[in-house]
Amino acid sequence: MVSDMVNSEKEVNKIISWIVKEKPSLNFEQVKRMIEEKTKELGGLIDEHVVALMIAKELGINLKGEKPKIAKLKIKDLISGLRNVNLVARVLKIDKEASFFRNNREYRYIRIIIGDDTGTITLVLWNEQTNLVREIKPGDVIKITRGYTKDYRGKIELYVSTDGNIELAAEDDLPTLEYFINKSQIDCIIADIEEIVLKPDFACIRGTDLQGRRIRIVVWDDLEERDLPTGRYYICGVRQHISMQNFVEYYTNSRKLKIMMLDESAHEEESSHAYKPSNIPQEGKDITLRGYFLALNPTKFPRIILGDETEIVSLVLVYEQLLPTFASVFYS
Repeated sequence: MVSDMVNSEKEVNKIISWIVKEKPSLNFEQVKRMIEEKTKELGGLIDEHVVALMIAKELGINLKGEKPKIAKLKIKDLISGLRNVNLVARVLKIDKEASFFRNNREYRYIRIIIGDDTGTITLVLWNEQTNLVREIKPGDVIKITRGYTKDYRGKIELYVSTDGNIELAAEDDLPTLEYFINKSQIDCIIADIEEIVLKPDFACIRGTDLQGRRIRIVVWDDLEERDLPTGRYYICGVRQHISMQNFVEYYTNSRKLKIMMLDESAHEEESSHAYKPSNIPQEGKDITLRGYFLALNPTKFPRIILGDETEIVSLVLVYEQLLPTFASVFYS
């Protein structure tokens, strides 16, 4: 990330130098100030490299061979009233399609929660637009083109214009579903379902979550998915009722509940996901951690210090046989 910033600054300085060469009446600091003011005027949503090219064009300077580098728009950048929004994000939750009548006309809509490494937002699709996500499921990465934002009940929501589109996209290094479950307030969990118990007035789904805790999901009416094979599922529409160290109970109903079995590739992706020191969950089991080896403290209970770009973490080695491994890494 630091190297990208340095390279970008070099490119901007290169353009400034070219502008000063072509316009001797301007000096380096004046042009730099023009770029900074233009960037603020555009709300900081456009990369300074692009702004520098815009300034050069306004001054009538042709920079041969220079192509704009467009900064990627992130969810944290979205404000109410934006148009022509292009965004890449991971699908976290797809609500069931709903509808209502107004003036003898039916309106259909689907609400979808999407996220990237900066946050989450609700994407709302209306009428024929709902067909755009028929083949899309939670966990998929999508590219939204020509979207727009507006405020709804105090929250910013994303919509797609009539000439916009939604399509599957490459992974783009976005966080996994497991990351969003730990970091975001979405009513979804990943769990291994082991059995379903049917009662006269409710049903119980029993299994284990990714932290190794026993879970029970109480469905307070008729359960549509009665014949679920054992396996790993992505379950949405659940509300936590009881939370203990080794047990969690959730409540839901058939109207809210959505269950999707994760395929083998998704299973492998979640189980092999490596956390960094800056995003370790508060509770977990069988966690894979990746970071820079910073130090070793060979006390009675040896500790190693790992870090990433923003955080450090101390690990206690409870198995003495692990110590020689880390000692060899440290000294090599």
